[in-house]
Amino acid sequence: MDNLTTNSERARWMLLLAQHRARLLSAYAGLTEEQISTLADDTGWTLADVLAHVTVWEKRVSGLLPEILASDTPAVPSANPDEFNRRAFDDIRQRGSVAVLDELSAARCAMLATLADASDEDINRERRLPSGKPFTVRQWAIQELSEHEAEHAEHVRSIRKARGARPSQGPKPLLAAGFAAAHAYLMTAAACVPAGQEATHQVTGGWALRDVLGHIADWSFTIADAVDGALAGKALTEVDFNKLQEWNDAHAALRHADSWQKVKGDYDEAWGRVSAALDKVSEAQFGLAAARNERGPISLYAWLFIVPHHEEEHAGYLKDWVIQAH
Repeated sequence: MDNLTTNSERARWMLLLAQHRARLLSAYAGLTEEQISTLADDTGWTLADVLAHVTVWEKRVSGLLPEILASDTPAVPSANPDEFNRRAFDDIRQRGSVAVLDELSAARCAMLATLADASDEDINRERRLPSGKPFTVRQWAIQELSEHEAEHAEHVRSIRKARGARPSQGPKPLLAAGFAAAHAYLMTAAACVPAGQEATHQVTGGWALRDVLGHIADWSFTIADAVDGALAGKALTEVDFNKLQEWNDAHAALRHADSWQKVKGDYDEAWGRVSAALDKVSEAQFGLAAARNERGPISLYAWLFIVPHHEEEHAGYLKDWVIQAH
């Protein structure tokens, strides 16, 4: 293992889970509740059905995990996939995607808490299903679950593409969940950089972690300021997307001498500011302009979506560094 990273096997597991949860939720970005409930693949699965399917299987894994960790031969009940999915589809069609999304988030939180209390030995130890088939928690609750979400993230994107779904503005809880998932992905990736090397060790494009988080913080402050200004009725923030590199370079130069402690403090403050900005904006206000670029006004929804998109993008760069380091 590369001694320049604290990238333990467990850290890589957590990174895998965080990556694919962020990608799954970003696949739903900009879709209305109506699009989620009506756009379907050729077999009839709607985007809502995909979300319900992912949720019930995560709830199953999360609910069984404590019992499985407590035994080498856990009594894992069998499930009929078709019946399991039918009940899930009926449920999301009755309650809507937002209610199911809350359950997906709660199941992930419970699963991560259970894994945090388990040792690496427990997670890697071979167990046997009642059928006699061997398995490990690492394989079943981490590898297969993350691959499942990766598969259905692409499933959602393929449905969107096939049906020509143009992004608009989606439910606020879905955007908020995207915020949280992208942030968790970024923080999980950042945790792979060893303490004391955040300002020195290059992790992506010649940047150290200090530079990455400083860059994100500057953008997040700008986004939060524009939201506050728009809600207060001030002139729209002007952004020239043709000159983004110049903007990035200028802000990077201003941060050149900043310590890791200052940058991390700024990043935490900026994250709090953009999270508060999302809280302030009602779903009814998503269509209002927040900023303006060379092509015209940018809606509050599109402007706020820059936050999870940006964090997921840089988390991906960090994840690539983690993989290359090993």
